[in-house]
Formats: sequence, C-alpha cells, structure tokens
Amino acid sequence: MTPSSVRAPQAIFGAHNLLDGDLYTYWSTNDAMNMPQVVVDFERPVTFNVIRRRENIRLGQSVEGFAVDQWNQSSWKPSPRGTTAGACRLFSIPAGLTASRVRPRITQCPACPAMTEFGLLRG
Repeated sequence: MTPSSVRAPQAIFGAHNLLDGDLYTYWSTNDAMNMPQVVVDFERPVTFNVIRRRENIRLGQSVEGFAVDQWNQSSWKPSPRGTTAGACRLFSIPAGLTASRVRPRITQCPACPAMTEFGLLRG
C-alpha cells in the first residue's frame, strides 16, 4: 500500500490503518493535502462488486467525493466515483470489477481526510 501523503508521525497516521479493522485508527495527510490517493497492490487479481469506505466520524465528515481506479496493464482506468464516506459507505458496482491494483482517491474534501477503512468486497 503506497499513499501519496501521510501526516507525521507516520506510525500513527499511516495508510496501514485502512486495513487494521480498528474504527478509531486512521490514515491522514498533511493539512494542505486534501485530495490524496493510495495505491493498493494485490498478489493476484481480486474480483469485487462493493467498495467500503469509512471516515473517523469522531472527527467529523469531510470527504465529499471519491473515486477508485483500476490498473489496466499499463495505465489507470477510471472506475466508480461516489460522494461522501461518513461512518460507513458501501458503494455497489453491479457488473463487478477484477483488478490486481486499485487506486482509491479522494476527489473532493475541504480539509485533510481521516479515513479509517477501505475495503473491497464480493457479495
């Protein structure tokens, strides 16, 4: 997992918090970075049809737009786009997607984000 930015100290605010299962640890960026991204590489392609995003709601809701892109052998292919994340946002992709690398991006946020979770699900 490779984030575009991490607030210091990185051990506390790192992108690893997106996958730790704790709703109160979070990935955050420096104050000036309000449209960050994270690149997530998988060992083998994964198929999913639901994207789950969560913010640390104790700090308020700040994400107003997001996108998740998939790697297409040589370039990023824009995929689903949505709005708020809040306490928990499930975003359905009826046709489903398969990817070996994804790039969740925050596309609109008035302040630096405090994201607690990013997940790809198959239901």
